[in-house]
Amino acid sequence: MRAGNEMLLCRLHLHAVLPALEALSRLVPQARDAVAGANFALGLRVADGPSAMVTAADGVLRVEPALASRGGAVLYFFRPRHLNAIFLQRVAMPPLPVRGWLRFAKLRPFLRLAKVLDATLQPAEPALADDEFRRRHLLLSFQVALRAVPIVAREDPLAMRALKSTPPGLLTIRIPNLEFVAWVEWRNGVLRSELGEPPSAADAIVTVRDEETARLLVAGQLDPQAALGLGRVRVDGLIPLADGLDVLLHRVESYLGAPARARS
Repeated sequence: MRAGNEMLLCRLHLHAVLPALEALSRLVPQARDAVAGANFALGLRVADGPSAMVTAADGVLRVEPALASRGGAVLYFFRPRHLNAIFLQRVAMPPLPVRGWLRFAKLRPFLRLAKVLDATLQPAEPALADDEFRRRHLLLSFQVALRAVPIVAREDPLAMRALKSTPPGLLTIRIPNLEFVAWVEWRNGVLRSELGEPPSAADAIVTVRDEETARLLVAGQLDPQAALGLGRVRVDGLIPLADGLDVLLHRVESYLGAPARARS
């Protein structure tokens, strides 16, 4: 990642990675336990940059892409690189608590959640041998990538260049045995993505054959074009639209890395 893209990486961390806590709190038993009795509001704010708000109450965790004007504790990061270093677990000074410091004792559940999220998105190799863990890992990894695509489309020069030659349309992504369905729409110079069935008929459908293919793709161990040639990925409909999305996913990986690449 080039130094000039620290702000984009910062947005990805706050608005693509952090929101995975919501699904984590539903999918992973340890995360559900952490949220069950939690009652906190935590804001993360970057100087001259983005912010986010994480709240937990009544067993429900939510992540909002902006700081609430009142209430809760707030952590202040001095620059995008500061927040990125924290997310990447690099050596860095801790963020500055600037609001609600008396409430920081309530944030232990958030710290537990952050550890579980990291272990799920960046697992050690032995953990992937467990079928249920691997399924959760893949679902969360695809959700992070899905949220990251519109951010990269807006701010990454190579992605913007690729989209100029990409026809407009709506694309659906399906991984049947993971029960994963999502859609991406490129129209009028704006790219949107959401989980679930598309709001209208898709112009292109990408179907990933099975869970193992999904794992190899997320881990960067199988090239999408090779997967097509092997019949492990099928594209129906407007192929240039799918090609444009493939470029965007490569750009996401250039910032966040392959989420599924296990730790040795």
